[in-house]
Amino acid sequence: IMLEEGRDENGLTFVKETNNKRLIVFVHGIMGDAKGTWMHDRTGAFWPELLIDDVAFSDADVAFFGYDTSLFSEEYSIDEIADNLRLRLQASRVPDKYNQIVFVAHSMGGLVVRAFILKYRDMINVPLVYFFATPTNGSDLANIGNQLTDQSQLRGMKRLEENLYLQSLSTSWLASPFKDSIRSYCAYEKKKTLGVIVVPRDSATALCNQRLDPVNENHIRIVKPASTGSDAYIVFKVAYEESFQRLRVVNAENKIVVTSNEIKFTDGDIPTLVADSIEFRGSEFVLPQSALIVANDIDLGNAELRGQNIAMVAATVAGGVLDVSGRDGVSGGGLLLSAGRIGGTRILARGG
Repeated sequence: IMLEEGRDENGLTFVKETNNKRLIVFVHGIMGDAKGTWMHDRTGAFWPELLIDDVAFSDADVAFFGYDTSLFSEEYSIDEIADNLRLRLQASRVPDKYNQIVFVAHSMGGLVVRAFILKYRDMINVPLVYFFATPTNGSDLANIGNQLTDQSQLRGMKRLEENLYLQSLSTSWLASPFKDSIRSYCAYEKKKTLGVIVVPRDSATALCNQRLDPVNENHIRIVKPASTGSDAYIVFKVAYEESFQRLRVVNAENKIVVTSNEIKFTDGDIPTLVADSIEFRGSEFVLPQSALIVANDIDLGNAELRGQNIAMVAATVAGGVLDVSGRDGVSGGGLLLSAGRIGGTRILARGG
């Protein structure tokens, strides 16, 4: 919930667009706007732009998403904003250019992000979401506001016990794999806005599976860091570094992009592929009978790697399928997988 009138750019706007494979997207809340939500009134600091010169975020591009929101006119519902987010991401070719999206969401923006992930779970990998004062269990202020207007966004944030939409969203989230696989951090407001805590702690921290951070600001200013030294900025930066701090298992600098089955394994008793990072682009790859893959980062994307005996050693493995179940006349084999972090990778072994 925001107490500011929406007035800035709609759609997806990039503030940093390079060849990185991870995109950070900021999503504002009701009565907020694409830029003003994240801008400090005294210093003029604009949070998405603060990330550009911070080496901690050098591996990510940055964008912000805006949509229409007004208290006394009918706008998109929360689900429809999620649909519009999908549209804008596709229009900017985000699923083609990036392997991961990290969301920073304020207030109702967090509900939009959860709805987007549940509806478009196969569109792109989302490893991390930071929720700032998101009314997961609703807000009493929304109940009061609904006595003045029947606006759909406000209606979607009434307290959980009388809100079928939030009940359904929470139930669907808890039944999905995302409740464990997506690192969900939450921050909650400590100061009152116009005399009230807009989103109480219990609502702002529901469904989160990582650290809970108090931020000594009100509901509006919780996402307006004055500088990189502000609490809001630091809690997200620490969460990002915890999630993506680069582990290394091999001293290599080369990147390999695999697009066909003509993979250049080394000769020897065990064909071996070693690189700093390996990215598989395609749907299916057949590996040698025994194969060893060693890299700091392995991105399987949507690919399925099939083999009789696969050994994979990596700091991080993301996406895809590793299949040693045996088919097409090939006997089932074995898989050795050693990784510091594994995200969204399916394993098929004997018996499926």
